[in-house]
Amino acid sequence: MAGSSNEVKLSLKLIVDKKANKVVFAEAEKEFVDFIFSLMSLPLSCVSKVLLLNEKGMVGSLGALYKSFESLDTQCFESEKYKVNALRGLTDSQLFVSLCYRFMSPPSICLLSTYKPKYMKGGSVYMVTDNLEVSPFSMALIKSHVRNFSELEDKHVEIGLQEGLAILKASLQTNTVLIIQ
Repeated sequence: MAGSSNEVKLSLKLIVDKKANKVVFAEAEKEFVDFIFSLMSLPLSCVSKVLLLNEKGMVGSLGALYKSFESLDTQCFESEKYKVNALRGLTDSQLFVSLCYRFMSPPSICLLSTYKPKYMKGGSVYMVTDNLEVSPFSMALIKSHVRNFSELEDKHVEIGLQEGLAILKASLQTNTVLIIQ
């Protein structure tokens, strides 16, 4: 599905091992790191709904759990408010309240443009490995991840809604999240 013309996209520079056709690491700026760190603060009900509504599917039984909870009559719950709030991912934290409203209304709104978390300081570059480990970018770190520099190439990619959802889904399924498209 193509993104809308006003969709915000994040730039990411992938360092790829040409021979293995595998991402070694990504060179990322603050905005991408903020995005992946924000995934840790999402309630599971938000994650479930976002992935289900955007047809990315769910791993394991989380999608079935969400659907069964959603389909239960409100009379099954101690209060209707409990069901509504749980489906929205509302908790005592205002962060979760803000995230859920932004991620779930409407689902076509860009995941990356509706919520702009601020975890990292600007002006720095970060190394993000395939399993989403984040470190400050340094030559010593690069040398610890690269055996043969001649086999590397860089590839610039744009991360929009669909790619953001793919990263979210992959982070729940595998340790190899960054892939070459």
